[in-house]
Amino acid sequence: YTATDAAGVASNTATVTMAFTNLALSGHVFDDGDGNDAVNGAGISDPSNTPLYVTLVDENTVALATMPLTAQGTYSFDNADGVIPDTNYIVVLATSANATDPSLPANWNDTGESINSTANGKDATADGAIAVSVVGSDVLQVDFGINHAPVAADKTENMQLNPGGITQVTVPVLEITDTEDGGPTTVTIKTLPNNAILYYNGTEMHAGDMITNFDSAKLTVDPVDGDQTVVFSYTTTDAAGIESNTATVTMPFAGLGIAGTLYDDGNANNNGSVDGAPLSNPSDVQLYVTLVGEDGNVILSKSLAQDGTYLFAGEESVTANTNYTVVLSTAQGVAGNPAPAAVLPENWNNTGENINSAGAGHDDDINGAIAVSLGTVAVTQVDFGINHAPTAEDRTDPARSNPAG
Repeated sequence: YTATDAAGVASNTATVTMAFTNLALSGHVFDDGDGNDAVNGAGISDPSNTPLYVTLVDENTVALATMPLTAQGTYSFDNADGVIPDTNYIVVLATSANATDPSLPANWNDTGESINSTANGKDATADGAIAVSVVGSDVLQVDFGINHAPVAADKTENMQLNPGGITQVTVPVLEITDTEDGGPTTVTIKTLPNNAILYYNGTEMHAGDMITNFDSAKLTVDPVDGDQTVVFSYTTTDAAGIESNTATVTMPFAGLGIAGTLYDDGNANNNGSVDGAPLSNPSDVQLYVTLVGEDGNVILSKSLAQDGTYLFAGEESVTANTNYTVVLSTAQGVAGNPAPAAVLPENWNNTGENINSAGAGHDDDINGAIAVSLGTVAVTQVDFGINHAPTAEDRTDPARSNPAG
């Protein structure tokens, strides 16, 4: 431009330069379940395969701009989206575009929002929305933290014999998982069984008890004698303090029955014990245990479980004060027919039969069958031992000169 004076004389030409900066408001969404004050973690854009959107909202709750998160969980607004100096905004995280109210997929929760990852920039309420004041420079790291709730799974055990008395039985391993923690370490007992006492590390549990540094091997139950189905419920809590769904553990117990295990028992200890590694299918041949009545006929026959165990329960026609024989064989018996022969796969032999793993309970006739006298208490550890025969191979050497002498 130029300036002209009263005498009509024009000045030199001068230039005006005005630099305008494209203001930006940007940030991240993190999978943040560590429970600390910082908003950080791995970037996330689609929790549980649900895309998330960030919306820029003005002071009148009008959505100015919206966008989906990038694959890295980032977003950025600028002048074209309505970011101007000396203006207040609210940034909203939601499962839909142009949302002015925050939302997350099922089983996800907000853990915090912060600006520039500073303590004084953290929003007081973890709700998926944060107020941002833009003055004259970029506002970066307007970040959100979200967390996936932990999961507790129902668990149902196979029926087992009730040990009776005050004997405690180990509860099956609780299946608890968390996206961020992997395996949560806090478990809360929600409800107790009405026919058993639940213990942790020898201490009786009560409804509402929270166990930190949980070790599943220390959780035990002492069922009331007889036929019982023990049921209790629990939850797990992750590092962010979020509690899971309530899961149920079901443990059925048979008050009367005969149970045992098959062992690969080739240690030749000669002390009357039957032990070793549990086995169900030597040489890939399925074995069966058959319960035989006093008349020599089959009552029930079943395959060994994969862990080498078996159970004949009271509800399976096992009655008190009765004598039985249990037979181990490659053949499955047929109810009402004579007992099958105690046959093993080729190159396998019986090493012993035992009751309660005691020498006094050893069967003198090692033949794959054992007599069991059932009174009014379950008989456990009616065990069988078998052994794989060693192998010698033929060998023929080439002819050679006899050294003589």
